[in-house]
Amino acid sequence: MKYKINEDLKLIREMLELSQEEMSLSIDIDKKTITRIENDENYPTNETLEKIYNYAYKKGIKINKIKDD
Repeated sequence: MKYKINEDLKLIREMLELSQEEMSLSIDIDKKTITRIENDENYPTNETLEKIYNYAYKKGIKINKIKDD
């Protein structure tokens, strides 16, 4: 299953009021990677997906629930 990670990542950042730089530091991923994912230029590795969604979950953001509403 391919997630719309570019939309999810941007939504997560906006909800947490984080810049791409701040997000990259929070999940230990290069800022360029964040930019490329959001611009749909790269699809992240499973490890990167895990970092993004785990971080969101720890911050109380449940993407599936938000998208269902």
